[in-house]
Amino acid sequence: MSLDLSIFNFIHSLVGKMKVIDWLYIFFAEHATYLIIIAGVVFILWSGSVRKKINRIFVGALSLVLSLGIIAQLFYMFLDRARPFIELEFTPLFQEVNASFPSRHAIALFVIALLVASVNRKIGYWFFAFAILNGFARIYSGVHWPSDIIGGFVIATIGFYIVRALVPHQSRVDEIKIIPEEQPVEKKEEKINEL
Repeated sequence: MSLDLSIFNFIHSLVGKMKVIDWLYIFFAEHATYLIIIAGVVFILWSGSVRKKINRIFVGALSLVLSLGIIAQLFYMFLDRARPFIELEFTPLFQEVNASFPSRHAIALFVIALLVASVNRKIGYWFFAFAILNGFARIYSGVHWPSDIIGGFVIATIGFYIVRALVPHQSRVDEIKIIPEEQPVEKKEEKINEL
C-alpha cells in the first residue's frame, strides 16, 4: 500500500462520524475557497500605493496563469489521474469530474497565500493555514489524494517564484513608470500663468 493511499485512507476514514463535521469540511473544501480568494484580493488592494497594488495584481494573475493555465494543464494532458472516489469506488461528500492531479484549489489558494505573505508575513500565515485546511478538507471529502494537494502547492510555489523573478519586485516598482505621476496643483497653476 502506497503512502498516498495510507494517508488518504486514514483521513477519509473520519467521514460520517459527525454530520456537522462533514458539513464543515464540505464548506471548507468547496465554498470557502472563493471567500479566501476574495479576502486575499481585498487585502492586496487595501495596502500600499497604486503602483504596488498594480504590481501585486499583475504578479498574482501571471502566477495563476503560469501555474494553473500552463503547468497544471500539462499534467492534465499527460497524467489523467483518477480521483480517489473513482479509483476506490465510493461516494464522496461532493462530486468533482475532472482530473485529480494537481489540485486546482491548492494551486489557487497557495498562490494567494504566497502573494499575501509577500506583503505581510503574519497575515500570509493565516492564508497558508486556510490553504492547508482546504487541502485537508478535499482529501477528507474524497475528491483528492494527498499528493494532489502537495503537487498543487509545489506548482503554485514554482509558478509564483518564476513570475517574481521576471517581474520587478514591489520595492523596485516605483522605478517603473506604469502610471504617470500627477503634478502638484501649484505647478499646474504656474504653467497656466506662464502662458
